[in-house]
Amino acid sequence: MKLQKWSQTPFFYITILIAFSLFTYFFKVNMPLTDGDTAFYGHIAYNMVRTGDWQSLHFMDVDYNNPEEKEAAQKIIDVDKPPLSIWPMAVSYKLFGFNDFATKAWHALLAVISIFLCYLISRELSSPRASFWAGAVLLTMVMIFYCGQVPQQDIPMIFCIMLSLWGLIRFCKGNGVGNYYLFWLGMGLGMLTRGLPAIFYFLGPALLFWILRQYMGVLNKPLFPNKSRAVLHSIVGILVFLISGGTWFLLEYLQRGQAFIDFTVNTGLLRFAKTPSTTGPEASFLAEIPLLLAAMIPWTGFIWHALKSGWQRRKESDGGFFLLLLWFIVAFGLAMVSKWRFIRYLLPCLPPLAILIGIIIDKAWEKAIDDEGKRAFRAAVIVNLMMAILFSAIIYYIYYVLANQAGMEDINRFLPVIVLFLVVFNLAMIAFSGFGFAKKYRIGVVSLALLSFISYMILLNGLHRHIDLVNPWPKLVSKVTAIRQPDEKVVYLPKEGMPFLVYYLKEHPLRVADFAGLNAEISGGRLQGAKRFYLFTDTRFTDQEIQSQIKPVVAVKLLDAAAFGQSAWQISFN
Repeated sequence: MKLQKWSQTPFFYITILIAFSLFTYFFKVNMPLTDGDTAFYGHIAYNMVRTGDWQSLHFMDVDYNNPEEKEAAQKIIDVDKPPLSIWPMAVSYKLFGFNDFATKAWHALLAVISIFLCYLISRELSSPRASFWAGAVLLTMVMIFYCGQVPQQDIPMIFCIMLSLWGLIRFCKGNGVGNYYLFWLGMGLGMLTRGLPAIFYFLGPALLFWILRQYMGVLNKPLFPNKSRAVLHSIVGILVFLISGGTWFLLEYLQRGQAFIDFTVNTGLLRFAKTPSTTGPEASFLAEIPLLLAAMIPWTGFIWHALKSGWQRRKESDGGFFLLLLWFIVAFGLAMVSKWRFIRYLLPCLPPLAILIGIIIDKAWEKAIDDEGKRAFRAAVIVNLMMAILFSAIIYYIYYVLANQAGMEDINRFLPVIVLFLVVFNLAMIAFSGFGFAKKYRIGVVSLALLSFISYMILLNGLHRHIDLVNPWPKLVSKVTAIRQPDEKVVYLPKEGMPFLVYYLKEHPLRVADFAGLNAEISGGRLQGAKRFYLFTDTRFTDQEIQSQIKPVVAVKLLDAAAFGQSAWQISFN
C-alpha cells in the first residue's frame, strides 16, 4: 500500500523522468562527434582555453604572443553566434581535458534540465502525472532527441525560453516578483545564446499576453499592486536583461567598433530575411507545417487536439494555458516568416505542445477521458498508423530494393546503423495504433514512449559501433598524431569543409585546393624544414596517383583510409 502511494507522488514521477533523461543523453556521450557545427564550436572553445581570451570568439588560430597577429584578429569576426553555448565547452575542457566527453557532457546535462523544466512548467498547470507525461513526450520527440545529442545553440535556447516562461507563469499565479525577474534573466541568456533574434521568442508571447489578457478575459487581477511598482520592477527587470545579455555585446563593440554592430545586425538578425544561397530555390512558408509534423514524431497526431485543448483552457491557471498558446504561436510564426526553412528552428514550438499532450494523456490514464480526449487519441492512432505504413515501406525499400542495387555499397554499410532503429521505432507506432484501436490508451502510450526510447538507444549504440562510417576523422587524425613530430606540417586537400579535421587535430592545417596548389606550396618553401609532411584528403586516391601528382617526386605511405574516401598519408621528400 505504501509503495502504491509513493508511486503517485511528485518525487516518483520526477525520479523516473530524470532517470530516463540521464540515460538518453549520457548513453554513449563520449562517442565522437557526428555534426560538423559542433566541431566548429568545439575548436572555438579550444581556442578560448589555449589563448586565455574568453571574450572574443575565433575559429581561426591566433598567436596571441604575436602583437600584430593579435591586433589583426580583433578586426576579424568569423563566428556569427554569441558565446553562451561555447563557454561551457571551454569550462569543460579546463575541467576534463580536450575530449568528446567534455565537448558534449555540459550539453547533455542542459538537455536533462530542460526536460525537468518542462515538468515544472506543466506542474504549474496540471497534476504530477500529467507533468511527467509532458516531459516524457518532449524527451521522445525525434527532433528533441536529435538536438539533445548535438551540442549547438538549440537546446541552450530551449532551456532559456523554458526558464523564462516558467518564471512568467509563476509570476502570473502570484508566486513572487522574483519570478518576474526570472523572465528577464531568461531573455538575457537567450540573447547571449542566439543573438538579437532570440529576443522575439521572449517578448513576443509576453507582450501579446499583456495586450490580450483583458480582451480575452484572462487574468483579470492586477499583476502589480500599483503602476509605480510595475514601472520599478520592469526597470529592474530590464537591467537584469541588459546585464546578463548585453554585457558581452558591449565589450565586443568597445573592442571591435562599428564592424561588430554591422556584423551583429546584418549577419545575426537581417540574414533571416534572406534566403540562404546554399538551399536552392526559396521554400514556401507553408513548408514549416510538414517540418513541424516531422519534428513531433511520434506524437504528431496529437498536435491539433493539443492546441484545441489549450484554447479551451485558456482562462485557467491565471492565463498559464494562454501563455502556452502564445508561446507556440510566436515560435511557429517566427519560423514561418524566416527565410531559413530549417527544422531546428521549430524546436521552441515543441515544449508547449508536449505540455498540452501530457494533459490529454493524463485524462486517459485516469479513465476519465471525455469525448474530446477520445477524438484526440483517435486522430493520433490514425496518424501513427499512416506513419507506420510509410516507415514500413521505407524499411522495405532500403533493405530489399535500394541496398541490392549495383553501386549501393554505401547504403549497405549504413544498414547496421539505421535498419534496426527504424524497425523498433516503427514497432512503437504500430503498438500504439493497435492498443489505441482497442481503446487501451494506457498501455498504448507506454508502448509508444518506451519503444521510442529503446529505438533511440539502439541508434546510438549502432552509431558508436560504426562511428568510422559517420565520422572517420578521429581515427585518421590519431594515426598522424601518433607519429608526427613537432616540426612536421599537415596539409588538407579538400572537397568540402574541414571542421572535424581542425577539431581533432587542434590546429588548422595548410589548406590547398588541388595538387597544383600543393606543388606551389612545396616549391614556395612552406613545407620545407622537415623531411616529411602529412596529407589528409576527402577523396579516394591510390599511392601512384598521389606520387605522380606531387613534384618533386616524393615517397608516399598510406596511413589509413575510410570507407567513403577520406584518407591520411605520410609524404616524405626524397
